[in-house]
Formats: sequence, structure tokens, C-alpha cells
Amino acid sequence: TVRENGDPPRVRLTRATPAEAARRDAEVAASQARDARARQGFSVAIKKLVDSGVPAVGHNGLFDACYTLEKFLRETDGSLDAARAAFDEAFACPYYDTKLVAQTFLDAYAGAGSLRPAGAGAGEEGE
Repeated sequence: TVRENGDPPRVRLTRATPAEAARRDAEVAASQARDARARQGFSVAIKKLVDSGVPAVGHNGLFDACYTLEKFLRETDGSLDAARAAFDEAFACPYYDTKLVAQTFLDAYAGAGSLRPAGAGAGEEGE
């Protein structure tokens, strides 16, 4: 069509060549693949760490590990049995919580009487 003042139309349609159409299809596929990876988000990094088999170490990290499991690796139905099974499956590598390790050793040493409260003398027990 021609515009009222006689100028040629602003929009001009042309058919893409097969090479141009193939290039556009490849760009769309690459964009969709990027979007799919972005939707996976940080779970990809977590999965790589878990698959490495390297022991995971955290301080007071049991809550963090459970949160990571639920938000990034898999959802559970909320039951304790499902959470335990999911944790065992998702974290196949050893997991150490230094708070629990420290507490275990503290209890062992305190039970042996080797640790005394601050200010207690060498021969007296603190309350």
C-alpha cells in the first residue's frame, strides 16, 4: 500500500532465505537452552559439589544442608522419613558438622574432668 502523501510504506516484508531461517532457529534454540540453565540456577553448582565425592564440612550446618536439599536439589513431602531418605540420596558424600564434632569432644573431655569452668582452681571443681 501507499501512504496518503505518496511515500512508500514504512513496513516492508521480505521472505527469509533458508540460511537466515536456520540461523534464527539456532539463535532461538540457544536462547531457550540458556533460559533452561538459568532456571536450574544454583542447583547445578550444588549437584557438582555433591557429585565430586569430596566431604562437605559446615559449622552448625545441618539446617543449611536441609534448606539446600529442599530448595535446590529436591522437594520432600515434609515427613521425617522422606527427609532422611532424600538427604541420604542427595548427599552421598560424607557430611561433617563441626558443631556436633566439637560438642561430642567437649562432652567427652568434660566428662573426664579435664575441662574446668573459668576461675576454678586446679584442685577444686566449679559449679
